[in-house]
Formats: sequence, C-alpha cells, structure tokens
Amino acid sequence: MQSAGCSAARWADFSTSLTTTFPQAFGRAIAIIILGALIGFFIGLVGELLKRGWLMVVRSQSRNAREGREYPLTKGVTIIGRAEESDIGLFGDQSVLGSHAIIRREGKNFVISPTGGQIFVNRQPVAGRYALKSGDRLEVGGTLFLFRERAQVAQR
Repeated sequence: MQSAGCSAARWADFSTSLTTTFPQAFGRAIAIIILGALIGFFIGLVGELLKRGWLMVVRSQSRNAREGREYPLTKGVTIIGRAEESDIGLFGDQSVLGSHAIIRREGKNFVISPTGGQIFVNRQPVAGRYALKSGDRLEVGGTLFLFRERAQVAQR
C-alpha cells in the first residue's frame, strides 16, 4: 500500500506542477501570438500610410505579377523588367527586357521613361519621359498596370 500512496503523492505533485506551469506557458504563447499579430498589423498600417504611389496589376502574362497585386513606389528609382535586380519583376514575359522601364520620383511627381523596351501609357506609346497621373494605365510587355497615388499627393 505504501507504493500506492507514493504514486498518489507523485500524481498530486505532477498535477499541481502541470496546472501551475501549463497556464503560464499557454498564456505566454497566446501573448506572443497576439504581439506578433499586432506588430504585423502596425507594420502594414505604416506601409500603407507612407505609400505615396503604387502600381496595381490589372492583367499580366508574367508568372509573378498576379492580378490585383500592388507594387508600392517607395524608392526614388523603381526599375520594371525581367531581370532579377528589377524592383518590379515581370518574369516569364518574353516581350519584357531585363530593364524595360524606370519610374523616378521627382518631388511630388512620378515620371516613367523606357530604357530600351516599348511602354504605353493610356494606350499611347511613350518615347521619352512621361509624368504619371493617378488613374493612368501603363502597359509593359504583356502586363497592364493601373497607377495610383494618394489624394493629397495628387493635388498639384
């Protein structure tokens, strides 16, 4: 009988330690999950608030530029092309050059210019520099983008 009393005491010790440790570990895990979700939310929120201009894919023949995907124009110079170094990569579209076009941020304006390939803005070919306006439709190879910018930036 002594072994039964010993195992009952062990079980009591085990269950006490389980109930005191498990809720702490479980609570910490929930806190870490909530903290991670909040950090992700605020990073996304700050990114959206700081985004001044972006391209949204309307249609594409590229492997990675899916319909509805947005590319924020956060850098001073954004390269569109098929090369790995491109900021907006249009991989798999054979009609796109490695470096097809460049978008530069000049003050409050975004200016696009071709770098060897043909681009169209609102179905018109662009040979030199073109200052983009919100709502412009850019065609690079088989990809059609819609250019958007924040309303307060758009007021020129």
